[in-house]
Amino acid sequence: MAKLTLSKVDPASTGKFKSRDEVVGETHKLEKKMYDLLYLMFAHNKYSLLIILQGIDASGKDGAVRHIFASANPQGIRVFSFKKPSMEELSHDFIWRCHRQTPECGLTAIFNRSYYEEVTTVQVHPELLKLQNILTK
Repeated sequence: MAKLTLSKVDPASTGKFKSRDEVVGETHKLEKKMYDLLYLMFAHNKYSLLIILQGIDASGKDGAVRHIFASANPQGIRVFSFKKPSMEELSHDFIWRCHRQTPECGLTAIFNRSYYEEVTTVQVHPELLKLQNILTK
């Protein structure tokens, strides 16, 4: 893989697209394709789809969910944002609450969260690991 040097990237580049209309047209085609595929998955009722959006706060995860899935049927998609763990969640392992929200067959789930908090916050506040019954050195 080649090293990326941002100073050599033209910020005005539009790739293969020559106009905004081309971008809008391609976006509509892809939205229709995604809608059809999600509908097929729902009708088939054998597989599910889990999308994990990872990013720090204010990184645009909510906007991405709204924009990308605006054309999909909301009945087949659930979005989960994981906030501070409840006492019940703390009484289980740290990933238990995520496992509970994985999608059933035919459905799609989006995990919208900042997993970095599971790693970085406990470096500053190791007492949080004790709440989760995780042994520390």
